[in-house]
Amino acid sequence: MENHQLRTGAGKAIIKIPDEFFPYENFTGIHDDIHIRIVILESDKRVALVSLELTSLPGPEVELIKNLINSISGILQDNIWICVTHSFSSPHFLPPFMLKDEVAKQKVVIFRKAIHKAVHKATDCALQQMRDAQIGINIGECDVNVNRDVLTSKGWWIGSNPSGISDKTLTVIRIDEKGDSLSGDPIAILFHYNVQSSIMDGSVMKDGAKEITSDLVGKASNYIEKVYDGRVVAMFLIGTAGDQAPIKKAKNLSVNVDGEIQEEDLQEAGYDFITELGEVLGKEAINIAHEIKCMNETQILTEKKEFSCPGQRMPVDIHSLQPTLTYEYLKDVDKKISIHAIRIGEIVLLGTQPELNVATAIEIKKSYLCSRLLVMTMVNGGAKYMADTESYDKVTYESMNSPFRKGSAEILLENVLELLDQMKN
Repeated sequence: MENHQLRTGAGKAIIKIPDEFFPYENFTGIHDDIHIRIVILESDKRVALVSLELTSLPGPEVELIKNLINSISGILQDNIWICVTHSFSSPHFLPPFMLKDEVAKQKVVIFRKAIHKAVHKATDCALQQMRDAQIGINIGECDVNVNRDVLTSKGWWIGSNPSGISDKTLTVIRIDEKGDSLSGDPIAILFHYNVQSSIMDGSVMKDGAKEITSDLVGKASNYIEKVYDGRVVAMFLIGTAGDQAPIKKAKNLSVNVDGEIQEEDLQEAGYDFITELGEVLGKEAINIAHEIKCMNETQILTEKKEFSCPGQRMPVDIHSLQPTLTYEYLKDVDKKISIHAIRIGEIVLLGTQPELNVATAIEIKKSYLCSRLLVMTMVNGGAKYMADTESYDKVTYESMNSPFRKGSAEILLENVLELLDQMKN
């Protein structure tokens, strides 16, 4: 019998953004630090899970980070997953046409350098900490998310819909240094949940400031790490959150009976929501982690699949979108996307670029019949929303703000099942 002894190392670093970066995208400063976290797993092969507390990362930036990690660690680019926490209160890498002058272009360079420095530090730390390990998984629930598609007199819009479809499953993976399954020193805790980290999305303080924050899941990660006295790296894995928002937000949109969109900004109160919900999520992750029994002989398998979906023309200005009962979905060229899978023993991580609605993940898990399958989105770059068929029929924000035509999520489902069957066999 082959020896599949697992080895793991984990690292964390602050993305240190200098003062000269500000102002940028209306951000004037930092409320709390944003981080990069990396977990390296090695058995039959070596893979790296990388999480950055950012909203998204365009393809070219993903490739630069992969190349950097490859140069430091030797891990193949295909075995490196670059993920984001989807924190809406972090800077974007703006496209070139939005960078109006040399100052703006230079700020992008400053931001990139800060990220790469943190990537280098976290990767070095993970490599230095590599040791024999054991891994386990457990599943529970946590009530900090809600469906955000709300029906108004003029159509569906963004809000809070407690009666809408949601999945409150919280899945936790615990990785310990090899030893007794209940007492081995923890190396990393990975927690997977379906929510956009958007409590402070668009909120502006009373003094006019807009601050960078790691938001909901950043607070949860920091809480877990503090409870473990900094001995563990707590990494968030974002699930199918296209239509899932936090149950409390600083800035809320509502639509009155006349169909007019109204805004309410609770400003500084939003930071209290981050603390409240972040601690709820972090505490529940710890409770679930405590019940995990680990195993140390673990085979690692990887698979990748590429395919095309029918394209849809994106709106020229997404801010022009509004609730409507009818919408003309315009055809565009087909879009190529890739899906990835990592199997670690009985744990299966499925990574997609598009932001899926939770209904799609429910269908994947129902069809695959595996409770230890984690469907992750925005892996190795974002591709905007890929809504399910019902969303297109309703005309939701996710269906209008998508580069994919109706039926694409169902095409993705078929390809996912083929990929997972291939890995199983």
